[in-house]
Amino acid sequence: MICIAKEIIAPSPVGAASASSWWPWPRKLRGPVSAVPFSQTCLRVADPQNVHHGPPLPTRVLNAWEMGAENELIAEASVTGGVLFVLSCALERLDVPIRKIPALAGIRADDLRLLEVSPDGGYLHWPRGDIHLDLGSLRYVIDPVWRAKADAARVGHHEQFGNAVRAVREARRIPQNAIEGLSARHVRRIERGMFPKVATLRLLARAHGMELDHYLTAVAAEAERYESLRE
Repeated sequence: MICIAKEIIAPSPVGAASASSWWPWPRKLRGPVSAVPFSQTCLRVADPQNVHHGPPLPTRVLNAWEMGAENELIAEASVTGGVLFVLSCALERLDVPIRKIPALAGIRADDLRLLEVSPDGGYLHWPRGDIHLDLGSLRYVIDPVWRAKADAARVGHHEQFGNAVRAVREARRIPQNAIEGLSARHVRRIERGMFPKVATLRLLARAHGMELDHYLTAVAAEAERYESLRE
């Protein structure tokens, strides 16, 4: 249900029992209000300078649930008082202090409020600085348990990538010390799980006589094979 209104009385302040009462805007909002999303969430579109401009929120939420991605996608977001307030499509609330987000350091308060939510809710975008943040990166900042799990997953991914890099190299009988521009020690570190920079990947690809995209395709294939063996 979407209703159009000129005056809206917002729900109780933050801390009330209702899960919908948290949105950090004034209790009484005057002036033209373009749309108020369905009453189950009680999300209010208040000051257009404080919220993103994008597709209707109900559509984004319903699409997320249809895809089974409600926990990964963003429904709405706002910046107020140095805090980034985010609501996931599963109606999970995240309050993220701006000071804890290194990517947003140095951005003026006025520019921080000019955030956008991608059409599918996959990320937030700040045009000033061209910064993109998804829900996972925000949870990483504020949730120690999430951060620990993400770190563990990243380590596992990097180890898998390193094993794939080694497999591709060994399949072509290239010694670790025969990669121009990289020391054998550097190659060993990559193969043990240190994720390389793009410039390093280009050196690896050139040593294998391949374009970067073809090299990464070969590494991805080996990574998939390694994962299937683990399963």
